[in-house]
Amino acid sequence: MTSTEGNVRRNNIYISKMPNEMSGNQLWPHFSKFGKVVMVRIESDVRDEYQRAFISFRDTGAASRVLRKKFHTVNGFRLPVFPIDNWNQPAADNACYCWPRDGKLNKTTDIAMPLNGSNMLSLNDDCLEIICASLNLRDQVRFANVCERFREVFTMFSKREYKTLQLDSIRKLTLGENHDFFRLTGNNIEHIVGNIPMEVQDRVIQCMAVHCTNVKKLCLDDIPIMPDCFTRLMSSMTKLEELTWCERYYHDEFTESLQHLTKLRSLSVCGGSVFFTGKNIRLLVNVRELKLFSCKNLDTTNLIDACKSLKDLTSLDIRRCLHISEIFYSNLNIYCKNLEVLKMSYPNVAFARVALLPKLKQFELLDYVPTGILDYAIFDALVQQKAKQLEVLKIVAKNSLNSQHITLISKLKQLKVLFLANNDAVTDCALRKLSKLRQLEELTIRGCVKATSRGLLDLFKNCGKLHYINVQFCKNITCEFVKEATFVLKAEKRKRKMPLQLLVYGSSINYFALSLCHEYLVTKRESFFEIVFHNSNPYLGLDDGVDVYDTWEGDCWIDEEDYTFSSLDSSDDFYFPLSEQYDDDLE
Repeated sequence: MTSTEGNVRRNNIYISKMPNEMSGNQLWPHFSKFGKVVMVRIESDVRDEYQRAFISFRDTGAASRVLRKKFHTVNGFRLPVFPIDNWNQPAADNACYCWPRDGKLNKTTDIAMPLNGSNMLSLNDDCLEIICASLNLRDQVRFANVCERFREVFTMFSKREYKTLQLDSIRKLTLGENHDFFRLTGNNIEHIVGNIPMEVQDRVIQCMAVHCTNVKKLCLDDIPIMPDCFTRLMSSMTKLEELTWCERYYHDEFTESLQHLTKLRSLSVCGGSVFFTGKNIRLLVNVRELKLFSCKNLDTTNLIDACKSLKDLTSLDIRRCLHISEIFYSNLNIYCKNLEVLKMSYPNVAFARVALLPKLKQFELLDYVPTGILDYAIFDALVQQKAKQLEVLKIVAKNSLNSQHITLISKLKQLKVLFLANNDAVTDCALRKLSKLRQLEELTIRGCVKATSRGLLDLFKNCGKLHYINVQFCKNITCEFVKEATFVLKAEKRKRKMPLQLLVYGSSINYFALSLCHEYLVTKRESFFEIVFHNSNPYLGLDDGVDVYDTWEGDCWIDEEDYTFSSLDSSDDFYFPLSEQYDDDLE
């Protein structure tokens, strides 16, 4: 009990809950029995039911004797006693030194240099930095605490290594190690992502609030945070530009804590709680990107107020927001004159007027459609109003299109990105219609089982800027497409952007078949293709790892054929990577 974690000697203790009627004079006689008391300090707050007392002893043995009992009875009151954090102990600066049994301090830097020059201190800083880089995080913090020179080496190393901090990496650190880590690196951290462990959340946030004042991007996973902790954290991050929080406990009070962040440009709240109605978003007047994915209690009036206040709003995501009324869609072009990106779910009200948005360049429509076929009105409006402006169109709704939709889409001449996954209307005939889109750069027809190699090749020949094609689960797309596309790329080598990125998981294009394709093997060295055989979330079509196929609770879409690979022996000539996700079969 003499030392805390990190080999720090204890001199200071504190009492967490002391009745307000007690005074410091009552504590002196009791704790003087254990050793010489040099200070008693009382802290109180009118809002708290209890006071806190801090007691300092001259020697560590006295504090150790006090801490042998968790509770002490003073004047009839039972008081809980704890050691103060190691960084607030008098010997904190000597934590890296050796404490021999005789109690005399031996500084590491005072150790005699061996004649053979094998002492680490004889190495130059570059060598020491390489050693530091080879250690895990806990050992890096301990390395920094050895001596002043090692601390400087770690500080220089952290300027490059810890600009982005994964919070999971600090999960195994003790509180003292967390404090030392943030003290040494906090000023260099610009991006924080992950979960703050619940059991030490208050203390870690306290460290972040004090030391991480230059953070520009904060991405927190689904974990509850107390409002006072969140307010404390936000009050210190005055340079924050982007906040992402996947939090089902998020409510309006949290948004109010952000209004002083004048540099905040992007706010993303995924799955807000039932208490999040969007009430205070209007206060964030500098926000340009607003993502409210699956905030099911978002109120129409609050959303309208937010759009009116956020004059520079360029991107709005309201997918799976269930209670937005027609009045919002009818006047969106008035509220958001600078909006360029709109992501929304298919509503039960008329919404074709969103095509009147003056600067609209990207439109994404996500939903399970009860009627089966999407309304033509929105596509007619896009053709009439945005044929020469719209660059990105993503329709995520299974079998919601027909040939008339395809004809209308083919008239959007400036499209660069087109996403039409899981639609049987995407046939060879449809692909030939879409070949009129000469500006097309990225095409996703994932799960469009009626498309064949011949139709895709016709489109590829006509779309000279196309460099990304997703044909996952298209069983009729075969190696014949790769073979014929090779000739096209050879002939237009100087005109086309290469390599052609081709996502083929679940199609009839496989590693073994390509190994037998002479045309492909000949051009492999010239990097004509980048063929992705595995399946992973970044290629599903929408961003942020959102499972876009689970578009409505209780409903899912399942392929008839499974796509799992059987395991292969180590002696096999070819390796087929397993999927990085398990159950996303076009759900």
